[in-house]
Amino acid sequence: MTVILSVGVFGNLNIILATLRKKHLKTKVHLLICLMALMDLISIAFELSSAVRMFRDEKEMPRKKCFGFLWVYLTVYDAQMVIGLAVAVDRFVAVSYPMRYLKLFSRIPTPLILLIACFLGAIPVFFAYLNLTDDIIPICNPPLVMPEKVYFYWNGMTMVLVLSIIVIYSAVFVVINRLEKTQKNIRQLKITKTLASMIIAYASTKVIAVITTFFVPLILKDHAFVEAIATYMVLFVSIEYGINYWLLLLRKDDTYRRPFMEQLGLGGWLKKHAWTSDSIQRHGLGSRHS
Repeated sequence: MTVILSVGVFGNLNIILATLRKKHLKTKVHLLICLMALMDLISIAFELSSAVRMFRDEKEMPRKKCFGFLWVYLTVYDAQMVIGLAVAVDRFVAVSYPMRYLKLFSRIPTPLILLIACFLGAIPVFFAYLNLTDDIIPICNPPLVMPEKVYFYWNGMTMVLVLSIIVIYSAVFVVINRLEKTQKNIRQLKITKTLASMIIAYASTKVIAVITTFFVPLILKDHAFVEAIATYMVLFVSIEYGINYWLLLLRKDDTYRRPFMEQLGLGGWLKKHAWTSDSIQRHGLGSRHS
């Protein structure tokens, strides 16, 4: 798991650095992606600290003490998905109702979205704090630290957020497929492929973890097995923390690929093999503005 998290640190730092360096990445949707990368870094830091405790054989811990370590992580965990939902809605409105998007939705300030995300992420954490007990939990991690009275609400909220993201991206996928039949736009095809990758990524990582940890306790009564499942499902979530970088890198336009390659010292190779993003051409914000 430590290797997976280290790869996530590398990827998310690249996203943040690219956003700071490039003018064309300072639009609202790209700033939201940058915020998601920052929150992923915070989550990775807490997962690495958890890995260190397990390496030191410091697994068991009073619930209150564990909560003191993880309350920021718990807040960021759902806040990051709220921002992911905002990105999904942003893309849906931009593709489906471009004129309304330009007039209304694009004007919603990014700090307001961040504030709403943090507020919603803090709600289950607040109720968890009110229901904390001094019992010993076998491993200090997000699923197990949540009190039983709050656990299903928290996990249910997470599941609703993740499934909503998938549904909205699926709707975007359908809209773009319909547009492609009337508009031969190569860029739309590239976006479609990226969205498909994002859907698969969510379905194969966080969705598996969230749904499993939600339904297993309802079906099985063996607490030791349930705790083991909750612990190992963290692995799937850890993969998700670093996957956005690779999706953006593999996306076949220069919006993110060029800044990423330049940061790796491969700008010269890119000039020989690269294509130019339609979005960068349209705004005249190529590498000369770096």
